[in-house]
Amino acid sequence: VGFSSYTISTNIVDQKISDSILNSITQVNLNIRNMMRDVEILSDFYCYNADLKKAIEEEDLFKANEKVNDIFRNVNVTYKEVNNYTTILAWDGRAFINWMSDGKDYYRLKQYIESQDWYENIISQKNKIVWIPTHKNIDQYTSDSYVLTAGRVMSDIYKNYGLILISIPETDLWKILKSFRPVGNSEIYVIDQNGRNISHCDANKRMVVGENQPYIQNILQGEEEEGAIVASVHGEKRLVVFQKVPKTQWTTIATLPLAELNEESHSIRNAIIVSSILSLIAAFFLAYLISRGIVKPIRQMEEQMRRVEQGDFDAYVDVTTSDEIGRIGEKFNVMVAKIKDLMDRVVTEEKKQSQLLIKQREAELELLRAQINPHFLFNTLNSIKCMALINQANHIAEMISALGRLLENSIQRGKDMITLEEEIENLKNYVLLQQMRYGNKLRILYDMDPELLTLEVPRLILQPIVENAIIHGLEKKTNGGQIQVYGRRKEEVAEIVIEDNGVGMSQEEVENLRTGLDPTHQRKSFSGIGIKNVDERIRLVYGEDYGLTITSKINVGTKVILVIPRVGRKRGTNDEDTHCR
Repeated sequence: VGFSSYTISTNIVDQKISDSILNSITQVNLNIRNMMRDVEILSDFYCYNADLKKAIEEEDLFKANEKVNDIFRNVNVTYKEVNNYTTILAWDGRAFINWMSDGKDYYRLKQYIESQDWYENIISQKNKIVWIPTHKNIDQYTSDSYVLTAGRVMSDIYKNYGLILISIPETDLWKILKSFRPVGNSEIYVIDQNGRNISHCDANKRMVVGENQPYIQNILQGEEEEGAIVASVHGEKRLVVFQKVPKTQWTTIATLPLAELNEESHSIRNAIIVSSILSLIAAFFLAYLISRGIVKPIRQMEEQMRRVEQGDFDAYVDVTTSDEIGRIGEKFNVMVAKIKDLMDRVVTEEKKQSQLLIKQREAELELLRAQINPHFLFNTLNSIKCMALINQANHIAEMISALGRLLENSIQRGKDMITLEEEIENLKNYVLLQQMRYGNKLRILYDMDPELLTLEVPRLILQPIVENAIIHGLEKKTNGGQIQVYGRRKEEVAEIVIEDNGVGMSQEEVENLRTGLDPTHQRKSFSGIGIKNVDERIRLVYGEDYGLTITSKINVGTKVILVIPRVGRKRGTNDEDTHCR
């Protein structure tokens, strides 16, 4: 958040500075246009002055000079704010100027003017005003060494009279630029369409051609009238703000070192860093207070689970809250009580009916079904604890709800057979809990033939197999993997396939699973029911022609196929079912 705030604040500051500079450039350009407009108004006065045209055509050169000088004197009074050098070159070669003392030789002006590269451009534009960028003054006897010139052909609908050149000192433009110095080492200058400096706030950089700078070319070739970019100017990163001078081919550019621009941003950064540190301290303190309220009952529950793990079934969780943790504690107490009761009943049943093998197996199954391994619940609650610390409450309700359903379905008595649909639902509850633990490492797909969903199957025949796929297949795989659970009809039987793309097992490991000699599964499993138990129960219910097969290949995966009869007990949609949740 602090970094984002700093970035946003820096961008706002940069934008405001860019806008401020652009506004200043706009004012500079307005002053430049006002200066140029004064010259253009004076040019119009000369061009459309009938007395001037008559004076130029006066055959007597002395009288012509007198008349033109009278007009110049009137102009100096009427347009006194325009500091100008005016040259009127008639087509017959005579020149009339307001900047040279009488008696000076100015008859060579025609040859000089016609030799300039801008002369043909003015002639081709006829009566239109053409602005000539900064060049050396024709008057070499003045302190104004460089001037800007507005040139045009003086004509009417009948004839051309000559050429009018009105020059103003470049220093007038330089003074406008000097008035703009926003901060520090900023620079401002005006360039023409070729990238040559028309004027520069630094007098030493006048008349310098800047077109070899890439950023100059980008500005000249672009279509934008104004904008701001970051560019390298003579090896220094600078903010470059530009705007075209209206009605000209000139562009005003201002540059500012980024180092100076970032000084204000650094102050904002320091303030944000301090506030971020204070916010982190407050957040850690608040998290500590919240975690105490969550972790304390969880640790108490862990302690009671360890007692159960060591065989002490007198363990009891003191439930003091009605939240999710409290409900877990209540379920744990119920589970431990049922386990203790079932263990007592099994001992009694074994003493009374040791000769009845089938009833003995049923009692063992009842015991296994209710005997949820504390290791599993311990790991699950640890996952809940971590989620509570990090996310405070997100997903915990869903996780605990799934765990509650799984516990309830696993310890439910008196209902050995359930529909395949119910068994899959129970499996989904188990998978949901595991996905909370493994995250994206565990992915599972279901594709079950709808006609198989009403088949009645023994309880807990899919969960142990999926659990085995996780323990032996996906848990050891760095990026996790995928489990597919799908069912298909095949003649008179139904095949339910659990297939994973985990690390696979050796033939010895597969054989240990079949014979129930795998210690890893018993230690990490949820129900304590192994692959061997599932196979024995299927054979016990349906006969020796049914059961499961296991195939596995190292680094490829494992496939388990359960085969049960399709003809037999099914539960229809109208069957009585009191299982409501």
